[in-house]
Amino acid sequence: MSPKGTFFVVDDKTIAFGEIRSPSTIRNLRMNARIEINFVDPFVRKGYRFAGTAIVVERGTDTFDTLLGRYLGALGPRMRAIVVITVIKALPLTSPVYDDGNEWPAEAVAPAGVMDEAYHPAKDRVVIQFEKEYLTRLISRAGGNMSKAARLASIDRTTLYRLMDKHEFQRDDSPGPTA
Repeated sequence: MSPKGTFFVVDDKTIAFGEIRSPSTIRNLRMNARIEINFVDPFVRKGYRFAGTAIVVERGTDTFDTLLGRYLGALGPRMRAIVVITVIKALPLTSPVYDDGNEWPAEAVAPAGVMDEAYHPAKDRVVIQFEKEYLTRLISRAGGNMSKAARLASIDRTTLYRLMDKHEFQRDDSPGPTA
């Protein structure tokens, strides 16, 4: 099942989602009503796993209209059906960081040698490297237009100019530090 932006709670034991463009999901649920849904906060990689059975409620039925009344989002008019899930089991889950079996080289996380330095000097070096690379790409993306570069970075021009001065970038619309 693809990610859904139409989930809502029906009651203490029931959740539902609106079907907008998921004909395969509906076809699969009609053949096998068992379903498992994971809700995960991608920033903290924690969430919940709900397992249960689903029924598909088609638009045009009284039940559909009643369920649609509980949905608070703006996508209701586009829903062709609502999938109602009776939750049988709910468990917390932790989503691990993606692991393809290969270790990341230290250079993929930080510049070479930085992991051998004390924290503050290493952090300062990484920030300086990031700022220089960011400025170079930003100014290039803005075609050398400093007003546009500031808008793209969501900062004011004074902040942009201070950052450029800090890293000895020229203000004459040419990206990159001075030689």
